[in-house]
Amino acid sequence: MKKKQTKQRKPRSPSFFTKETIVVAGLLLLAFILRIVCLSHLKMNDPCFYSPLAGTDDLTYHNNAQQIIAGTFPKIPYGISPFYFYFLALIYGLFGVDIYIAKLFQMLISVATCYLIWLIARRMFGQTTGYICLALSACYGMFMIHAGLLLTETINTFFFTLLILLLLRFEDGCSVSRIAYAGICLGLLSLCRGNILVILPFVFVWMLFRLKEKKRIIIFKFLLFCLFCLLAISPATIRNYLVSGQFVPIRTGGDVALWLANNPYAQPWQQPPPGEYVQKMEREGSTCSEEVLKFIKEEPAKCLNLYWQRFLFFWSNQEIPNNMNYDLIRSYSWILKMPFILSFGFIASLALCGFFLSLSKWRRLFLLYMIISGFMIATLLVSVLGRFRLPIVSPLIIFAGFTLFWWYEKIKKKGFVMLFLSVILLFFSTIFVYSQTITNLFYPHFHPKGVVVDLPDRIIFRDDRDIYGSDFNLNNTIKKEIMIEAEPSNFEEVVLYFNLFGGNPAGILNISINNKEFEAPLQPSSGLLIFASIKIPPSWLKKGLNTIILKPKGEIKSSIAIDQSYSFGRSYWLLQSGEWKRLEKGEYMLHLELKKSVVAKSNAQGRFERKHFS
Repeated sequence: MKKKQTKQRKPRSPSFFTKETIVVAGLLLLAFILRIVCLSHLKMNDPCFYSPLAGTDDLTYHNNAQQIIAGTFPKIPYGISPFYFYFLALIYGLFGVDIYIAKLFQMLISVATCYLIWLIARRMFGQTTGYICLALSACYGMFMIHAGLLLTETINTFFFTLLILLLLRFEDGCSVSRIAYAGICLGLLSLCRGNILVILPFVFVWMLFRLKEKKRIIIFKFLLFCLFCLLAISPATIRNYLVSGQFVPIRTGGDVALWLANNPYAQPWQQPPPGEYVQKMEREGSTCSEEVLKFIKEEPAKCLNLYWQRFLFFWSNQEIPNNMNYDLIRSYSWILKMPFILSFGFIASLALCGFFLSLSKWRRLFLLYMIISGFMIATLLVSVLGRFRLPIVSPLIIFAGFTLFWWYEKIKKKGFVMLFLSVILLFFSTIFVYSQTITNLFYPHFHPKGVVVDLPDRIIFRDDRDIYGSDFNLNNTIKKEIMIEAEPSNFEEVVLYFNLFGGNPAGILNISINNKEFEAPLQPSSGLLIFASIKIPPSWLKKGLNTIILKPKGEIKSSIAIDQSYSFGRSYWLLQSGEWKRLEKGEYMLHLELKKSVVAKSNAQGRFERKHFS
């Protein structure tokens, strides 16, 4: 009998349409659609979409990009990190000066960042966790908001996420080409945000721990990594030297930024010190660097407290705004109001839980621990703002995704005891992330008289934390009540401060303080936040509750800033019926500073010093 000849099946070529490809493509498409819809809403509803506000970084980058195209860019060292306005200049040069096209490219870069997060998560925790992380990043609201602004944060986040992926590939073989790609990526990232170079020692520690090579070889490869980073930075350094004859690695003003964040009057967020302090520095001839060292050396307790406050804000659910009004932007697009659009509080709470749940894999995750630690320290050195911490969301999403996957596995395997313990862990991590919000909610109940800041030369009475959150049109009459827990006649001078938002505040305000009225002209000024101050006689004030009314005389194209941290119920606006309507959330950013007399200053200074050294 003849044996039947069996046909040999030809091996199938790998199909592009695998389950993984389809799922990833679908989630990336979701990310793209959400961003395009959001961008279209911003284009239709945002009056500043095509005309960035004066005083914002958006306008600075936009103008610098146009100057580069026209060949009129000033021949001075860069005053801000240069990469972003060259990126804008490239887009403007190719497609014309079209802000919509620039923001469209940023939306595409944001989608690319989602894909990089997927690659890292799949490598760290597997395919399913990768899917979850891709879905989380697709729906993360701040990625969408910042991609719709002419700011560096979308580019920063892309390069930061790419750097993590490139460094992870060192573990597969630390070749020269891989070192070069990672070094250049870090260099480009530092041209967007110079303080990111703080992560270098953390990368070195990770290389020593994870690379299976001799120490001297690892040191050589790290130095090579730094060399490629410097090569990427060098065009900016060379250009700065050619136009000024000075050695400026990336940009000027780095010491000023550090000083603004590290001085006796510094806050966890960006806050300029009082003019008297600056004048004192000028008289003494001290530099910004000297003042920073002096502050750390002479007031270590205050310095440590400042960094502790920044640490809390770094992990807080609150997004401290800078160059934008987050609530206003959300009002322009219903997409950003949807319940599936995720916040930092949601991601951070899950991520902190994921840190503990993934401790058994700590060796594999060591780079993420180092990168997060390095980035956090780089941010704490300056100011904790919502936009500055955006890049760290990429690794946090990876840990948040792992938490959700871990729960899925425990439910599938009926590990309800461990699941219950993890929920308790999530509860405490959520309490930590939302601690600032919880504190703000109860603060007025425990401190009903407001916020009192007792400084050596002045006392400040206010109802806010000096964090801009929203604003109220000044063409309406407003009323602010402030409690003063001191006798005003004992002070040398009283200054009324109030913060204005946007527009041109030129005009006249009719101001009433405890029924004593006067007119105050507002000088024309440009900027996003404008700090107005008016000296008033101490005799106009009284110990206890003081009433201040601001009434516009004519049209004023500006708004009074609102801090949404605390709600004491002492801010009002006048209805057409003549009744006062209480502000539903927050307080007007209006406060009083009572400057102490010479005798009071010396006494206060003595008390301050005794408290400091006790």
